Amino acid sequence: MERYQQLFHELSMVHKPYIDQLNEILGRYALNRPQWTIMYILFNYGPHTLVEISKYQSIEKPAITRTVNSLEQQGYIQSFSSSDKRKKNIQLTAKGEKQYKVVRSEIDEFQIGKLIGITTDEQEQFLNILERIKQNFNE
Repeated sequence: MERYQQLFHELSMVHKPYIDQLNEILGRYALNRPQWTIMYILFNYGPHTLVEISKYQSIEKPAITRTVNSLEQQGYIQSFSSSDKRKKNIQLTAKGEKQYKVVRSEIDEFQIGKLIGITTDEQEQFLNILERIKQNFNE
């Protein structure tokens, strides 16, 4: 087996159990991964338009719209007008920020537990490699 084959095989082997455990945590809070990703973006990077979120996630705008609508119904996000009426801006509400922090705490505990024995330098190297692979996919 070539090294690159093993690398992508190992990535795929880690992906499913990670997603399964993440979904289990999110499910306890009546959230799913697409909702969580939008909350993550808004919490960490501030208000965004639906188009910006769609591009960031490489997901069609109608799917983002459905997810945003469900988060609005839960009271976690709100839309607001910008100078360009064609753009719908969204941001977390106070309730959304509070919920994000609660869920984030549990996810942090889970993720930190999976990095036991991996140094900060190794994590940084891995992150840099993943970023380069991601760039290659986007070219």
